[in-house]
Amino acid sequence: MTRSALSRILQDKFSARPYRYSLSRQGMRVAILACITLVFGIWCYKSWWSSSLNPYSLDNRPKEFVESACTGQVITSNNSPQPHLQPQLSNGESIGTQAPTPDSLPQILLEHEYINFLLPPITPDQTIPLSILDKLPVRGVLYMVVRNEQLQEIRLSMRSVEDRFNYKFNYPWVILSTQHFPLDVRGYITKITSAPVYFGKIDLEAWNYPPWISIYGSELVMAKMERENVYRGGSLYYHQYLRYQAGLWFYHPLFRQVEYGWRIEPGSEYSCDINEDLFQTMRDKNKKLGFTLTMKEAPNTIPNLWKAIGYFSHFYQNLVVPFNQSIMPWLVYPTTGEYNFCHIWNTFEIVDLSFLRSNEYKMFFEYMDRTGGFFYERWGDAAFRTMAAALFLKREELHFFNKVGYSNLVAERCPFNQDGLTYFNEDSCTAGLLHLIDKPAIGEMADFARDRMKVEGFIG
Repeated sequence: MTRSALSRILQDKFSARPYRYSLSRQGMRVAILACITLVFGIWCYKSWWSSSLNPYSLDNRPKEFVESACTGQVITSNNSPQPHLQPQLSNGESIGTQAPTPDSLPQILLEHEYINFLLPPITPDQTIPLSILDKLPVRGVLYMVVRNEQLQEIRLSMRSVEDRFNYKFNYPWVILSTQHFPLDVRGYITKITSAPVYFGKIDLEAWNYPPWISIYGSELVMAKMERENVYRGGSLYYHQYLRYQAGLWFYHPLFRQVEYGWRIEPGSEYSCDINEDLFQTMRDKNKKLGFTLTMKEAPNTIPNLWKAIGYFSHFYQNLVVPFNQSIMPWLVYPTTGEYNFCHIWNTFEIVDLSFLRSNEYKMFFEYMDRTGGFFYERWGDAAFRTMAAALFLKREELHFFNKVGYSNLVAERCPFNQDGLTYFNEDSCTAGLLHLIDKPAIGEMADFARDRMKVEGFIG
């Protein structure tokens, strides 16, 4: 090998050496850095895992807070429980442990309360003073559910009741509406009577659609009823009115201390003088429901009411009075057991509020209300109340006021007919009901008719 060849080999060998040495140093640096990172990561992971298994090892404040809240004791740093201490006033009374009282909370205003011109000029009445009720023979009231545009019908009915009955007894009036009563409307109404008059506003949460009703579905059904000429089936107000009369009006604050309610329908009239105190008659005879007129319900308004009654009676058999002790036989065909659509027409009604407030009636109303029949059909409060009376009252707890002459827009009743022979309309159902609850009433009606006919000169 020549000198020149050996020189080139040595030159190549030693010139590549620094390059390989540089790569080796960089590799060592990367390895050392990776080891340091790995060790640091393992240390951090162990620290986190240890603290998650024993959270008290780093900071025992969460432990003390949780145990104090659950046990009522404070856990000190040495884990020894101490009695739970409460801040105290100078007189020793503890503070800061009771919920804030309503007076200490900030007042929350509704929308209309921010705008003065939307506030009514006078607030609705909320209670009847005991000083008024205690002066009465019975804690009874005359009540109406109205609209302001019915002013003339309100005055007509109040005038009739005052002239025939209330000028002698002075029972208070309760007028309920979903609207506010303007001062002039109040003035026109109170001029009719010398008895106290209270104006209450209906709770719209009780009046409006309940949350389980589909508004869209209800409106479709009402439109269908309107096309099929179901009586007032297309009126949302009427559906709400019937539901409120069926199970809600007696919860209004104005009835809190009232024992009996006499329903007066706007536009109704009383054709005979009423000399007896009907409230006292109800109390003395231990009657729960008083009436004067019966009718047959339109089948297209209550297509599924009887089915719902059957379900309720099956599920709550323990609440229902025996069939033969109730007026239920009057409500069914003897051959088929199906509903015959007879009902007590309650536009005249005197009712013991303890019956309407009973657990049985409350459960019945809730069950039936949740079926949706007041909106998806056009269930009437009269048929509903009749069913409740048949389920929960014995026959002797109903009373027929046979001497009350009464008329409304679609029906009327006199204690007698001039021929002295026919006392009942063929479709009124009244005779059948009286045979069940008050057989002597038929004879009394005949005697009453004869006496009146003598007075009027029809018979000698």
